[in-house]
Amino acid sequence: MKSGSRSILIVVLTLTLSLSGCSAYRKTVRIETESVFLVFQIESIAKDYNLTSGHGYLMHRMVNGQIVVADRFFCSFGKYGYPKRFEGDKKTPLGKYQVIRKNRNPWNYYKFGPATLLINYPNKYDSGSGYTGGGIVIHGGRVASTYGCIRVLDGDEDNPRFGKRNMKKIFSQVPLYAKVFIADKIRADLLGDRGKILSIADSQQWSYLLDEDISNEWMLELIVR
Repeated sequence: MKSGSRSILIVVLTLTLSLSGCSAYRKTVRIETESVFLVFQIESIAKDYNLTSGHGYLMHRMVNGQIVVADRFFCSFGKYGYPKRFEGDKKTPLGKYQVIRKNRNPWNYYKFGPATLLINYPNKYDSGSGYTGGGIVIHGGRVASTYGCIRVLDGDEDNPRFGKRNMKKIFSQVPLYAKVFIADKIRADLLGDRGKILSIADSQQWSYLLDEDISNEWMLELIVR
């Protein structure tokens, strides 16, 4: 995110705490957010519903430096898997990117859903490796794999649905120039279910990834299981 353009968001997380000898109770914690970023993990190549599928994570870095998993959602990826290397290979790129354009009401609602976020593939590391192509967006729309983009769906892996609600949420919360990480393997401790607050060490790992200018290969090396 550009310096000086960060806005402070208030995230309300509902955490369920269990106390010994008592029934569980719910506590609401208000957390000031310094920045927002997205993480996408590709988990399987086209099988059920003919989807190359995985999950996306809406992540918040708090002002104290710790990372919160604000939301988790089911996604589909490139029809022929990953990683993208050239125009028309129908694969999704792996690496560290950023949102460079936000588009509300794309031309084909059935295909793209209510909004799109364009990322900067090919970045300088992709271009340096000779990779080609472009126009990689995060979008919603019909239940299917994409031609290389990232499709955010509603529902879950057992019942995926047209991507509308989750994409609207992402569009409203993710600012221009937010960082986007795409990988096929991510250590379990760096992710989690909605509401999880990562450890200090794991939060520092994400902060390094967010703040440093690192290659796609080094990023993947740092976050794999």
